[in-house]
Amino acid sequence: IYKAINALNNKKAELVQTSMEYKNNIYSLDLKINECISNRQRLLDEYDRVKANTFNEKWDENNELCSLCGQKLPLDKIEHLKIEFEKRREEHNKANSIAKEKINKEGQQFSKAIIDGLNKQKTEYSNKLDAINTEISDINNKINLAKDSVLKPKPFEETTIAESIKNRIERLNRDKENIDTNEALQSINKKIYELDKKLQDLKEQLIKINVDEKTRSRINELTNERKNKARELEYIDKGIYLCDEFSKIKARMITDNINKNFKTIKFALFKEQVNGGFKEICEPLIKNKAGQWVEYKSANTASQVNANLEIIDVLSNFYNLKLPVIVDRAESISNIEKISSQQINLIVSAEDKEFRIEQE
Repeated sequence: IYKAINALNNKKAELVQTSMEYKNNIYSLDLKINECISNRQRLLDEYDRVKANTFNEKWDENNELCSLCGQKLPLDKIEHLKIEFEKRREEHNKANSIAKEKINKEGQQFSKAIIDGLNKQKTEYSNKLDAINTEISDINNKINLAKDSVLKPKPFEETTIAESIKNRIERLNRDKENIDTNEALQSINKKIYELDKKLQDLKEQLIKINVDEKTRSRINELTNERKNKARELEYIDKGIYLCDEFSKIKARMITDNINKNFKTIKFALFKEQVNGGFKEICEPLIKNKAGQWVEYKSANTASQVNANLEIIDVLSNFYNLKLPVIVDRAESISNIEKISSQQINLIVSAEDKEFRIEQE
């Protein structure tokens, strides 16, 4: 029976582990569904705003009058104004169409079909989780029934075997008193010795039974402790998962918030490590000729100088502090980006025999 109980406990532990995986999957799907719903609503609101942004201007006779004297403008002037008016209308409508197309394209990844698909996956995992919980409940019932079926033996002294042996010993002792011959006395003593030995053996077996009972009790205690530890582990795993998700989202938000201030470069602020977590690196990235993002130290000199200028310009605007910026070896750069601060380019020229200054 105890072997069957151990087998049920092992099966239950496997089901608990599987249920934890399903719970984590359901939690991840909830995050994705909420993110999709939020982005979908944002795009719907943006679409309504673009749709409401109609071209409200109308052509009337006042447009054909001079704003100074009030007289009617020449026909060619009126015709030119009408063409400009229609051009503004077309540009406005075209801009609205482009904005709607962009919203529709972005909304494909947050469509109702995708949300329904995620909800369907969540329902499947929930159904599987319910089935596993039902199976775990059935196993618990079986374990309780098995434990109740274990017969706890009576003390040996209260068994019929012990009572029978005692009665035989008493009877033989009475017979011993009534027999005077040495031979009969020796025979009875021998039987008494054998019965005493048998009684001692049975008592030793009883001690072993009691030890086994204590062992089973300890096994039950350890089994309950293992269940408690499994619940604690499930809670800790959930906390670790939430911390990892928070770290990922925080790193992404910080990186996006910084990079939105730059046009031609971006920063890799965090690097995900193999053993988990993030390492702060703050590495500038520059596009090469192939349009790929490469590390600052791998870029050419011109790209590095222009990246330096953009970083200085962004920081100057942020701190509202404008200082002159000196670019050395400017002759090695074909196209130097302009910034809002005063820019001094130092150029070495073989034709110049003395120091020369040019101002743009």
